[in-house]
Amino acid sequence: MIWIYILLFSLFSVACLFGFWIRYQWNKNYLTKRNVYPIEEISVIVPFRNEAKNLPKLIESLHRLERFPREIIWVNDHSEDDFEHILKSLKVPFKSTVIHLQPEDEGKKTAIRVGISEAQGKYILTWDADIEVRANYFEELEQTPIASLLILPVSMVGKSISQYFFELDYQYLNALNVSVSGHTQPIVASGANLLFDKLIFERNDSFDEHADLASGDDVFLLNDFKSNREKIELALSPNLVVKTETPKTWDAFFQQRLRWIGKSKRVGDRLATVLGGIGMIYHVGFWLMFFTDATWNQLLGLTILKIVLDAVLVLPYLWIIRRPWVGIFLPFFSLIYPIYMLMISVMTLFYEPEWKGRSN
Repeated sequence: MIWIYILLFSLFSVACLFGFWIRYQWNKNYLTKRNVYPIEEISVIVPFRNEAKNLPKLIESLHRLERFPREIIWVNDHSEDDFEHILKSLKVPFKSTVIHLQPEDEGKKTAIRVGISEAQGKYILTWDADIEVRANYFEELEQTPIASLLILPVSMVGKSISQYFFELDYQYLNALNVSVSGHTQPIVASGANLLFDKLIFERNDSFDEHADLASGDDVFLLNDFKSNREKIELALSPNLVVKTETPKTWDAFFQQRLRWIGKSKRVGDRLATVLGGIGMIYHVGFWLMFFTDATWNQLLGLTILKIVLDAVLVLPYLWIIRRPWVGIFLPFFSLIYPIYMLMISVMTLFYEPEWKGRSN
């Protein structure tokens, strides 16, 4: 049994590494392509709700930009904090507009669609309100080949031991997404940093099918584009990475992850479901091996192998987003992650997460 486990997941790890290499080579060579994004045709949409504490970081990073989009549209989803004086501090050489949702409207997906209806650019770039962007972000974007949907990198940054676990959990998923995209299409996208063609979005939007969910703009949008066979690419440039903080508490972490799982189940992506099953067998199966007749030497070797396989998957991605040193926590993460997977699987059966004070 243990040798079958080792063989199967060693092969899976090699396949992931090969897929990552394919995607990395595409990104490495994209500068030779001519059909790139005109940033004067990009409208940035930032939906937000009660983000007064986070907005100053984003605004400060906007002041450092070297190149600029056509406009930025802030869509207020019934915030109850004092955000207006913060947005008034934004002094940039491009159009900045604040839109307020009507009383009968709410939710991030609705906010994005209201923003899109007001956008003047051909391309829509969605950001979260709690991110920071690099000064040369748009300069890099000007050199990126156009796709119907471009998935851009997000770095979730931790500052404590528990937050490093949260960070590795997020980057583990992103690394797997990069590897999968080398073989086929990506399985996840983040609305914190997502670029798409406005007309193609309007043609494929399936909002009415999931309007009851407050969040989930990214995974449903990705599924719409995949279902209609639109061109989807995933960018890896470090200059396109946006930074955001990890959840600060375990409760907030589980709330976030349960929302993500709930949205993914609703989408029904077969590839994502298969990979989720493989992940469960891989991680939980590791602990089950300790209840077989394997010797202690075999189990020690298995433990080392699991850490190595996890490192093969996630370390290249940590290097690209300029967080390689977080990899020192990988041995701890590799051993604890199976327990976390079991806990989160059980919680999905009876726990309903919240988003911005609302039921998801």
